[in-house]
Amino acid sequence: MNTAQDSGHPPKGRSYTLEWQTLGANRDRPREGPPPPPSMLRVVERQNSRSPVTRLASRWSDY
Repeated sequence: MNTAQDSGHPPKGRSYTLEWQTLGANRDRPREGPPPPPSMLRVVERQNSRSPVTRLASRWSDY
């Protein structure tokens, strides 16, 4: 799973992360068989609370 953090300024108490999957490294060698279908790019919205370790809510959005 690959992730990228939000570089902007989200509303107070929230954060956003992009998540996606990719194939492993092939060191510039041809891959065997047909390529897999595209993976979904997901935006994950998290609501930060006073105790983020014990209370973390996430909402997945498929775009």
